[in-house]
Amino acid sequence: MDVEGEPKLEPEFLHYAGLYREALNTNSSAYRFLCLYKIIEGVRLRRNRLAKEARASGHKPQCFRFEDVPAESEALRPWLNAIYGPRDWPDLTVDQVLPPDVRGRRFGQIIESKLTPLRNEVAHGILDSGESGMSIDDMLKLERVNQLLPLTRTIARRILKNSFRDQFLSHLPDPPQTPSAAGQ
Repeated sequence: MDVEGEPKLEPEFLHYAGLYREALNTNSSAYRFLCLYKIIEGVRLRRNRLAKEARASGHKPQCFRFEDVPAESEALRPWLNAIYGPRDWPDLTVDQVLPPDVRGRRFGQIIESKLTPLRNEVAHGILDSGESGMSIDDMLKLERVNQLLPLTRTIARRILKNSFRDQFLSHLPDPPQTPSAAGQ
């Protein structure tokens, strides 16, 4: 039963919301990472499907803003507030969520260079029976998972907000468009 005035939640969104809930409820950082990565991967595949359908019907595919990490320090906190809500962001927290080496980079670059290789190690170590990937007891690799979890969660939240604007974080306004991002 829908509440009057509230948007109806799409089944696709509910699938990703379930994965997000799983990620938040688990005590396993490896499983949390895999759930968040699955959201990112799934939404990207969904976008490709929708873009192909739009082009086939003569429409322009949807473009998504704010899917690059701001390069300018002063833009980081407003960018984070748009997906986590207004809060105090100490420098250490900003550095953990958005490490300096990802600033100014597009999500696709970050996903391909950092998240996908780690996802392959984690998933193959846990799920596959072939070559060993990551041992659950390998503390160095778990440390890499833990280091990338805040960034992975942030990317998942942003792409969910962009893809399901009326259903996820609709109450949080986007940051002002920066001059460098306005041309993208």
